[in-house]
Amino acid sequence: MKVITTAQSREADRITIERGTPIEVLMERAGSCLYEFIERTFHPLWEQRVAIFCGKGNNGGDGLVLARLLDGRVSSLQVVLAEDVAMNHPDRDATIVVDALLGTGYHEPIQGRYLELIRCVNEDFPLAKIVAVDIPSAMRVQA
Repeated sequence: MKVITTAQSREADRITIERGTPIEVLMERAGSCLYEFIERTFHPLWEQRVAIFCGKGNNGGDGLVLARLLDGRVSSLQVVLAEDVAMNHPDRDATIVVDALLGTGYHEPIQGRYLELIRCVNEDFPLAKIVAVDIPSAMRVQA
């Protein structure tokens, strides 16, 4: 596995989009790779209870693609949207929590709703493995 910096990741995305790959295609690829990773790592998939935390940017779009691919294949699926301030109570019995809140484009300071959701991901799921999309949100999620 090659590890790159946040700046290198942003630049790779910019160049790929500039060369004609739509952002929707990039999100579909990322969501598909996440699905394959989760399917391979957390077998059998149908026994898993999944909560996906999605931000409003491209990282959240990756999470929504993953949700579409997991729908009907897991025991329970819940999507928590950062924009939905009336958060319904996440399934505390989730076995997998996906952090798709903030990606390489986040800016400090992290506060308000995002800080609340990061705390929730870190503290409210005692049985879950946490999987981060790209990088753990603001490097604060314990993925």
